[in-house]
Amino acid sequence: MTARDKNQPIPSPITCETAIAWFRQTKSSRFSGEATDGDVSSFVKIVNDLPAYSERELKIIDPELPIEQLTEFDELNATEFGQVPSFQHALTTLRQKLPDVINTIQRNDMDPLGLHRLKQLEAALTNLAKDAAYFFDRSKPGGRDQSWHVHAHVLRPQIEGILRKLGRAQISVNPNGPLVLVLAFALKATTGRKFAEHTISTELKRARRRRGSRSHPKP
Repeated sequence: MTARDKNQPIPSPITCETAIAWFRQTKSSRFSGEATDGDVSSFVKIVNDLPAYSERELKIIDPELPIEQLTEFDELNATEFGQVPSFQHALTTLRQKLPDVINTIQRNDMDPLGLHRLKQLEAALTNLAKDAAYFFDRSKPGGRDQSWHVHAHVLRPQIEGILRKLGRAQISVNPNGPLVLVLAFALKATTGRKFAEHTISTELKRARRRRGSRSHPKP
């Protein structure tokens, strides 16, 4: 697992009691159910696991994937994440140098079959660079950490599941709704930053529009 920025200490873990208190604040006359330790235990584990992942690791957990594919945190392999920087460097170098190799072969009428395969490789790398830009684009110095977007989309299905257990069949992304309210607490716990409910609501709405404009193969 990539080391976290020293300026971003990992927040203290939360307890089931803390999470239950968050959901308690969403009570109303119509929905007065009380969450239990069993209801929130999985959610609490994810809240406590998220801060250990770096921004680059979170980019690899594609926030544009269907929401249900973002919840299996136990399947993430820290060893594989550790290989990403060297893999990224190799791909970037290959993509930069490949055109020169192709031009040299073309100028000297060398190995037509090899030239064809190299052009296929160049096309594949070009497509990969579009679909997986994080393998080719270095993080810009001073750029704002947007990993909270992925935090929000990892946490959202957990929160929705608990709210449904408490009787809420319809769950909106409105700023004053229970989903955004609990998500604001959870994001403060995972990032150490306080986000306005309106900001969180806007990101959830944007994500819904993005998912509507993209299609993904079923796992």
